Amino acid sequence: MRTTMILFLSQLSPNAKSAVYTTDCGDVEGLQTNEAPVRYALKRLEKNRQKLDRIIVLVTPTARNTALAQFTETVKAASPDTEIIPLDISDSVTTVELLGLTIDKLFPVAPEDSVIIETTGGYRNAINALTLFSRFLRHSGVNVLFSTFSDFNTKTVSDTREADELWELLDAVNLFAVTGNPKGISKALKNVKGIPEKTEFVKAMREFYDTILCCKISRLDSAVEKLRGALDGINNATISENDSKLLVFRDLVREIVAVKMAFIHEEHYLKSLVDWLLDNDYIQQAVTVVWEKYKQQDGTWPNGKPRHILPNVTKEQSQKVRTLRNNFNHANGGELNDSADNVKNYFQKTILPNL
Repeated sequence: MRTTMILFLSQLSPNAKSAVYTTDCGDVEGLQTNEAPVRYALKRLEKNRQKLDRIIVLVTPTARNTALAQFTETVKAASPDTEIIPLDISDSVTTVELLGLTIDKLFPVAPEDSVIIETTGGYRNAINALTLFSRFLRHSGVNVLFSTFSDFNTKTVSDTREADELWELLDAVNLFAVTGNPKGISKALKNVKGIPEKTEFVKAMREFYDTILCCKISRLDSAVEKLRGALDGINNATISENDSKLLVFRDLVREIVAVKMAFIHEEHYLKSLVDWLLDNDYIQQAVTVVWEKYKQQDGTWPNGKPRHILPNVTKEQSQKVRTLRNNFNHANGGELNDSADNVKNYFQKTILPNL
């Protein structure tokens, strides 16, 4: 296993003075922006019986002339076996170029390799790029051990992983609101203990997703009602001001889910649910909801044919429904009907009336 640190080297001021920085692994010293975070990373790795194998140093011409030699000497004094790999970039490098160069230098990495992102040095675009890069690595399956930031004013070096995890939580809530998939939220809140409302919400999410995905329409009303109640529970839960993840999660769920899953809060939710299913290309599920929920026990429709249920079906969605219908026809020994010129017209006039 190799551990790689990636950082943007700051230029060294002629008037720079060494200072002591406080960390959760004890005090460390640093002359320039990146030195204290590197020493912090070395202490933290040593505590876990790990070592820092290499540092990819993004370096502009100015930083190379003023800081690279000093930085290399400092690192080698603390960790002689750590390899320093300068990666030259221009003073006007764009975020896209920065990401491309870093990815080319880092990959391929083995599944067991780990990365540390140092976000202190460089200009603002560089920091944004490195933060984005850490998220890219996590989505790629690379283990980002932690991220560091050195605060010159307070003389502290901190692990910024909490902020990274809040970004991931935002992605997870949005994924659930758009697709119903609860996996991201379950993972993001896995280590949050002692909040029964969170546990109930995760259970309700999974039940709703299972109900939709497997077309268990007989359970639909119950699943939506449980999810509605679980959302109310999260919104009304007593959460400590120190638990930033749950506080942010509550606000994210309240705002994002309310907008993108509006059907949860509607008493007569079926039409909105079908629209949501179509938006997410859950075509089979949409057809099944229309078929099983709108048709009465005697086989008649409560308000005539259900054409108004799916009013905004796109050509692509219509094609998927037609393909689905044809598969059933073919399985039953019927002929494929794929000759309609206007797919949407075919859907509205041929499929829906015969559902």
